[in-house]
Amino acid sequence: MRILVAYESRGGHTKATAEAIAGIASTGRGEVEVRSIRGLPQWEVLGHDLVFLGTWVDGFVVAGVRPARLMRLWVDDLPDLQGTNVALFCSYAVNPRGMLDGFQGMLASKGGKVLTTQAFPRRHPDQEARGFVNRAFALARADAAGRQGWLAGPALRPRV
Repeated sequence: MRILVAYESRGGHTKATAEAIAGIASTGRGEVEVRSIRGLPQWEVLGHDLVFLGTWVDGFVVAGVRPARLMRLWVDDLPDLQGTNVALFCSYAVNPRGMLDGFQGMLASKGGKVLTTQAFPRRHPDQEARGFVNRAFALARADAAGRQGWLAGPALRPRV
């Protein structure tokens, strides 16, 4: 399995979270690549079986929050993701509110299949990382098994 952990980080918190995710994902699950989106061509996302995509939360809780500006611009330029499995994460200082919902909508509009999301407090960038990674892999495996069954067609599926 080819895994990409891509992130946009301003203060280093999202990068630390991405590295924690990559460390957990690399334990016998396949080839893991960790990259900042700065300089990462969008088309490279297509060559991966699972993409973890993370950003910091931009804005203020009372005025509205969203993914970082550079992440929004980068996602806008993504090609059709053709159902690529994506797990979204963010790092936050106060409260991410509905930022992940908006982020999920952005990726879905590009053809990404968002499996799961997770918000990480910036003081504890690795908190909940193991559960997030395990959940993403379980959902990606289930998706792959479902696709194989669908591709086999009813005549080739074993009878139960």
